[in-house]
Amino acid sequence: MRIAALATSAVLLSGCSWLGLGAPSADKSWADYNHGAQAAGRYSGGHAQYGAQAPRQGYGAPRSYGPCEITSVAQPVPQGCAPEQVTIALPGGQYGGSQAYAGNYQAPAAGSYGQSLANINRAQAAANHGIHNYWKRPRFRLTGMAGLERSVSGEAYSADNLASLYNPVLHSNQRTSGTPAEGQVIVEDYEPRINNNPVPAAAASVRNNRISDIYGAPFTLGAGAEYQVNDRFAVFGNASYTVAEGGEGSRVEYEADVHRLVTTTDYVEDPNNPGTFNAVTPVSPATNTSIPDVAVARTSATASELRRSNLELGGRYYFKDVFPQYLERPLTPYISASAGASHYNALEVSQETEELLLGALFDDPTAPTYSREGTSDPVEILEEGWVPTGAITVGAEWQITPKAALAFETGLRYEGGRSATSGGKTDDNFAIPLTLRGSIGF
Repeated sequence: MRIAALATSAVLLSGCSWLGLGAPSADKSWADYNHGAQAAGRYSGGHAQYGAQAPRQGYGAPRSYGPCEITSVAQPVPQGCAPEQVTIALPGGQYGGSQAYAGNYQAPAAGSYGQSLANINRAQAAANHGIHNYWKRPRFRLTGMAGLERSVSGEAYSADNLASLYNPVLHSNQRTSGTPAEGQVIVEDYEPRINNNPVPAAAASVRNNRISDIYGAPFTLGAGAEYQVNDRFAVFGNASYTVAEGGEGSRVEYEADVHRLVTTTDYVEDPNNPGTFNAVTPVSPATNTSIPDVAVARTSATASELRRSNLELGGRYYFKDVFPQYLERPLTPYISASAGASHYNALEVSQETEELLLGALFDDPTAPTYSREGTSDPVEILEEGWVPTGAITVGAEWQITPKAALAFETGLRYEGGRSATSGGKTDDNFAIPLTLRGSIGF
């Protein structure tokens, strides 16, 4: 009986110890044993405080989870839990605790059920820093760009630049009526004049002569570099080349007053030489009539190709990312300003000319008639050379990878006037560029 009692006592003590009901061992305190029980009581209301119940190092016990705590977003809502009660246990230290993970990655210990880990990290980073360190722009980047531009103001050349393509001195008509035998000869001379002087006619206007009208939309391709001074501001430098084929149809009209000079000469037959008719002297002075402000010539100009080299330096200010809580990759708006210079090749223009039939104009001023006079040889009207430039642009940059980004920008580009071969300068030019820019960091 005594042996049986001792055996029963040993079994009971062993069972109590196995169930955690016995006294602590020499290397454990009651506080150690109570730790698990206190942690287990922290699941009130279904909210998991899993960061606090991780087992102490060295015990080897697996991490326990709350009744409404899951380990993957793919898991269904635990039975008996409302969706808003469910939390996600994130992987952590050696025994599943989340403390080490939160310290390294700055992520919350738990997130709402169904929210992806990437969005949790992104939202937390946006709240703490504005830009997650993982997506921070590299300090130094190489860039490449391609784009088009459209001129909105400023003439590529003026009408005076094209004056040499039309020579009014060579533009005249003459009509003769009557014969000496009839006793009278009437000669009508028609010529264009300015202020009653037979000098080259002034060009009245130039139609569609902006850069974009001559060349369509010049195409630019370039490369550059950007240095990030701080999280918001960067400096950059670019070199690019612009090309465009010369356009046709830039219309030029030359305007002048058309004068008609009528000279009437009377003749009488020489009595000593029958059949010979002599002019009566003095000859009556010529009469002069005119029709003012007439397009005496009109031309269709063809421009040579455009070749332009561009250099610029500038700064770019990046604003805060937009929609950081929804986008896993940053979308960052920015504004930039730059200044530089562009080198143009010489501009040559040839014209297909039509000249007014001056005599026919007096017959019917309401229906002027023109005759084709052929095409002139190309004439250089704008010299090659450098012009100052500047630009203000706005855009948005999308971070594709931590080191690569793609941006789209537009704005307003300025160019100074070009030197004309006839003297003076053309108008300043303003254009709207549309540019796609890519960058890679190091």
